[in-house]
Formats: sequence, C-alpha cells, structure tokens
Amino acid sequence: MLNENKRTIIQKKFNLKMNNPTKLNEIDFTNSKKDAKIKRNPLINPKNIINYQQDIIFGGKELLNIDEPKLDINENVYVCIYHIINKRNPILLYSLLENEEDDMIDFYKFCYVGGVASNEIIFNLKNIFSEWNKSKFTYDGYLNYKNKKMLMFKCDLNEDYRNKLMQTDGKINFVMVSEVINHGNSFNLKINNSVSDFLLNNPKFCFLYDNQDQLYEVPAVAYFGDTYSKNLLYINLGYRKNFTYKDDKYYIFLDYLSCIENLNNDIVYKNDENKGIIKYALFLGNHHIIRDINNDGINTVFDSLRINTKYTDKITSKILLSNKKDFYPISYLQLK
Repeated sequence: MLNENKRTIIQKKFNLKMNNPTKLNEIDFTNSKKDAKIKRNPLINPKNIINYQQDIIFGGKELLNIDEPKLDINENVYVCIYHIINKRNPILLYSLLENEEDDMIDFYKFCYVGGVASNEIIFNLKNIFSEWNKSKFTYDGYLNYKNKKMLMFKCDLNEDYRNKLMQTDGKINFVMVSEVINHGNSFNLKINNSVSDFLLNNPKFCFLYDNQDQLYEVPAVAYFGDTYSKNLLYINLGYRKNFTYKDDKYYIFLDYLSCIENLNNDIVYKNDENKGIIKYALFLGNHHIIRDINNDGINTVFDSLRINTKYTDKITSKILLSNKKDFYPISYLQLK
C-alpha cells in the first residue's frame, strides 16, 4: 500500500485530485481534475452496438510507433499484452507472466533471433495462451523506454471470459491497473517494479477513453473466497448479497489477506480443502469511507462504502456494493 507522500506524488503525476487526502491510502481513479473527463459506468450508444469497440480507445495507443522495430539479433525486448473485457463497463487488463528467477510476475520478455518481430512474438503468444483456443493478437506498435523497446499487443480472447476463469492453470496473470499502482501484488504474487515504473512514467497506458475523449472509470481490486462449488456459481450465475449494514443488504468484498484469514479460520471453510479466491474489479463510483471511530451517517447517493478496521499491525477493509453491475470477476486462485 502507499504512504501519504508517495500517494500525493502519484496523484499529481496522473493529474488526479484528492477530495479527502486522509480518507484512503490508495489512488482514487474515479476522480479527475477535469470532471468532464470522467464517465461513470457509461452505456454504449445502442445505435452503435455493432461497432462498440470504436467507443473504447486504449489511451497508450497514440504514443506508439506503428512500424516494426529495428532489432539486433539476440536483443531482448519487453512484450506488453493488454485486454479490454466487459465491453459495456470496460476493464483494462495486462497479462503478466511468472519470472522463475525472482519469483515475481512481469511483462513477457522476448529474445529476437530474426524474422518479423511482431509475427514471431504472436506465434509465441498463441502457445502461451493455448488454453484460450480463439485468442487473437494484434500488434499495435512499439515504444522506446529506458533503452528498451516495449512492443504492445492487444489480445482478444474471443470467448466467454467468465466461463474460463476456473479452467486456466494460472500461468497467465490478468492484472488491473489499480493492482499495479496501489498494491504491487496480484493475489499473493509480487508484481515486478518494472511494470509500475512503466505505467507511472507513461500514464496514458492506464486509461480507456470513449470517442468523446472521456475517461472510463478505472476499477479497484478486491476479493472474496469460498468453496470451489460456490465460487463456480458466483462466477457463472452471480454473487449474492450477504452482508448487512444499517439494515441494508450489500455485496461484500475483502482485501486479499482478510480473505485468506477468513478461509483458514472460519469453521465453515476450515475443513474444506477445495476452496479458492475470486479477484473482482469493482466500480466504486462515488465512494464513502466509514471509520470505526465514528458512526458516519450513510447517504444514499453513495455508490459504494468502505469499512476500514485498524488493528495493531494492519488495516483491513470491507468494500460494500449494492448494485450487481458494479463488479466483475477477473481471476480465480485455487488454494492448495
């Protein structure tokens, strides 16, 4: 998590405002210094539904050189793979792979040995994404960054994303921008600093726009854990409201460590060996923090609530949502 000084620096770098700089130790991507640039969970014009992809523009694309890069034999390049899922509430994901040398997840590294670089890389990517039989890769271009070339590829999985979550072997890590910037981890895997370094120095690669140059909201990350059979239902049929606050029912989401503790200690899950954790993208919208030290009144205009609980060694968070359209499953981790 971010300390206050680092958070302030990053907020300024991303041109984001802080409505209350003491309330949340994260970068709030739901707000901008230019209010007109924010679109809260926009709906795509039904008249253009056939061409919906034209309404979702990847911000970093305009910074790329669209030609093939000139590479030397045995030159190493970084391969940046991005996805846009849940098109009507678009979510930008990056695919990161495990690096066995440092036990982190990072951009895919490719050693050039000849031929057309983009074609060679796409051939390799199809093998890496072999579980996604209909995956399609498009070369967007490259960027020179710190004496390295970053080659950018858009990946369309072309399958029902939700239905494949629990069938993959976990070698591909689908990561949101908020995970990279705010946490530096995805589940229990550390994200290499090279990823956050790249995004912080190239903020355009963190955002999606519509064709009116308005920003789509960048979702936050949270988790929920249960038995395998129930997680399967949550992903395919939908999560249920199971938390009550001030007599109202909410969908509840936790931070990763709280999920682990809950699954390990709660008698409901403790003796069940077949359990796991779903990672969700949450659209927080107009977000309100409830602190333990007072009894903040709840205003019905808030889209989401967060209950922070401070312990001697940590702060845990519960995030509450009332609208099922404001969250979407991203990844699944089977606990062993």
